[in-house]
Amino acid sequence: MKGLLPVCLAAASLLPPAPAGAQGAAYGSVGAMISQDYESNLFATAGVDGEAQRGVITRIGPIVEAGYRSEPFRLSLRYEAAAERFWDRPALNRRLGRQEGSFDLAFSPSRPVTLGLASSYIETHSPLEIDTGTSLVLGRIYAQRLTARPSLTWESSAVTRVTLDYEFVKEALGTGAATFLHTPGVRIERRGPRATYRVDYRTRAFGPPDAAFEATHIVVGGVRVTGRAVEADIEAGPRLFQAGLHPEINAALRLRRRFADYGFSYAETETSVLGERGLMDVRRLRVDAAFQLGRDATITAAPMWLRDRRDDRYAVIQAVEASLAARLSRRATLIVSGTMGRHAGTLSGAYKVIPYQTFETLLRLSDPGEADPLDRPRGGAAGRGPDDAAGRPARPEDGRR
Repeated sequence: MKGLLPVCLAAASLLPPAPAGAQGAAYGSVGAMISQDYESNLFATAGVDGEAQRGVITRIGPIVEAGYRSEPFRLSLRYEAAAERFWDRPALNRRLGRQEGSFDLAFSPSRPVTLGLASSYIETHSPLEIDTGTSLVLGRIYAQRLTARPSLTWESSAVTRVTLDYEFVKEALGTGAATFLHTPGVRIERRGPRATYRVDYRTRAFGPPDAAFEATHIVVGGVRVTGRAVEADIEAGPRLFQAGLHPEINAALRLRRRFADYGFSYAETETSVLGERGLMDVRRLRVDAAFQLGRDATITAAPMWLRDRRDDRYAVIQAVEASLAARLSRRATLIVSGTMGRHAGTLSGAYKVIPYQTFETLLRLSDPGEADPLDRPRGGAAGRGPDDAAGRPARPEDGRR
């Protein structure tokens, strides 16, 4: 995926120009990032297998952002890459240790209709950076994830909205075969003054190219209630998988205070796990807290519990994440973050316990753009809300750590 940025730019050049009456504005910036990282368990070594290998890593690379905004449509592109240098393990040095890109487009050819396309790609040698909602500890190994999500939204009235969307995900770990996840869905949503009600149907098909796909069918109803200091989002319904009926649950509660936000979330679903074949039963509980320190600094903390299960095998991950983000100037942001966790169990092979800690000091030099790193959390997961970019409740398989 080394040609991601040129492909995105070429796609942007094919977009129709804005109508003559619409005022548009293009923007772009080139920045840089440098970070110092510490990993306590580079190769995910279990205690019974010997002593864990530690590493200190320096990363440096460019950040490129561009976009265009007008009344009928919005386009944004982002790409960043980093070289990696290990202080005491030169064999692991890489000129291109990781790269990440995103492409977002929203186009409204007429007032009630909006076409959308969101795509992202990440390539790394630290799979924990690819958070599919499972967070298995895999150590230093090549991993990639590509997602694409086209959508069509029709505002049938001032309070009713119908959305058709389709999500495609491709994942690969090491030299193993890639796996694919296909999720088409339809949603009907009706908004009220304090509450929004919705009904969803989606089917999720998963599998490698050389085997039959497993499919699960989900019908859920949801409600989102918004108050001055409290916001709740609950989605629940039946999930049909392999002739069995299971619950599908996504629930998030957000409490807002003057200088703090608190979030609580619980999810129970069936999804893919990076490096494993087949769909897994996933349950996740997470608590978030964010505190505003003046105008230019935010501190966050998030304990979480996660269980992945397939048949009679399971893995439990317990972790605590914390970060401090401070805006040093308009273009400079300093972020200090860390994670301490414990992985117990296995989905294949012998039972093992893997402790791990990661710490990072990151300096970003770029224009703030639309996504400010000091934005306070908006729901069940740090830095994201109960609704994702497509207007749907955040699912365990979405997003990145």
